[in-house]
Amino acid sequence: MRLRDWEKAADAFDKATTLEPRNYKGWFGLVKACTENFTYIGDNSHKEFLQKALAVSDEKSKKIIDSATAVFLEKYDNSICWHSIRSWC
Repeated sequence: MRLRDWEKAADAFDKATTLEPRNYKGWFGLVKACTENFTYIGDNSHKEFLQKALAVSDEKSKKIIDSATAVFLEKYDNSICWHSIRSWC
């Protein structure tokens, strides 16, 4: 994603989730690609991918996700009950 080619990144992460659907990194990569590394809200597809990333994450990984997404979610997406239950309102 260094080249900012978000569509190619999304395609690559989509393939990763097909190969390893129980690995949160592919789902979280899709979140990052869909939000252009937490700078853009488009069609809200990131919500589904974020739910999937959290669903397959262990506690340590959830903390990584929380840390990486907290500012973005607070700034761009107030419709998420993030800190209390980690699910959508």
